[in-house]
Amino acid sequence: MTGGDKYPRKRGLGIENCDLLVINKIDIAPFVGADLKIMERDAKIVRNGKPTVFVNSKTGQDVDEVVSFIIKDVLFDALPKASKRRI
Repeated sequence: MTGGDKYPRKRGLGIENCDLLVINKIDIAPFVGADLKIMERDAKIVRNGKPTVFVNSKTGQDVDEVVSFIIKDVLFDALPKASKRRI
């Protein structure tokens, strides 16, 4: 967040290619001059539909979305097909 609202617009490989873009510390956005709406707009453009989640780890806001993503889309998809049938 301290990178400001232009962080997604910088188009780094991590921004463009990660499975899930997590933008944390959204509670401090007003204090560092970052506009979350601008970040959301730019992330949608740069990431071509890949998911982005805005979280506040201190309060737990939307952290469950990150956990669900890791469990479902990363760990579950990595299992062999035979293991998925048992789950």
